[in-house]
Amino acid sequence: MENKIVIYQVLPRLFSNTCPDCVPFGTIEQNGCGKLNHFTPKVLSEIKSLGITHIWYTGVIEHATQTDYSAWSIRPNNPYIVKGKAGSPYAISDYYDIAPDLAEDIPNRMK
Repeated sequence: MENKIVIYQVLPRLFSNTCPDCVPFGTIEQNGCGKLNHFTPKVLSEIKSLGITHIWYTGVIEHATQTDYSAWSIRPNNPYIVKGKAGSPYAISDYYDIAPDLAEDIPNRMK
């Protein structure tokens, strides 16, 4: 079956997060967060070597979190509706933007 599709679903905020000691209900500074730029050509090649043909990046679209990005003109989310500090990748807050948590360079995250 050489045309078989094999999808690898990944949550980028966890994929390359190297924080060894996560704090319950901790902040992004305490617990860390994987970044989209951690999916380097080498990493993608290694995933492909597993027989993966497609990657489904879950949690890339901006979702409600308790992280304060007001310095970048991103409106804060109501903390009463956010699940934990990091929120849920399914609680979309902007379908036309990328989650700032996943960016090294927040103002240029869409690039």
